[in-house]
Amino acid sequence: MRGARLSAIRRPTDPEGNAAEVYIDTPYCVAQPHSDPLDLDKSDEELMHETEASCRANPSFMPIDDWQARFAQRVPRACAPHR
Repeated sequence: MRGARLSAIRRPTDPEGNAAEVYIDTPYCVAQPHSDPLDLDKSDEELMHETEASCRANPSFMPIDDWQARFAQRVPRACAPHR
């Protein structure tokens, strides 16, 4: 599992052959792969509402804060502050 993100890839690529990809983190976590269409003509509020609904419909849904807390319990040394 990992945090859900909104992402957009611009194709065709630029004249040098580079694709542009943009990620926006969300406060949700779902098992991967997870993909839904993204209509950038919609408002930010609509996109976030649709993203939340899609993630909550996934059986693996978990708020990212809950996932991080569970991860910290499983791997406490990896999450400890470095001194």
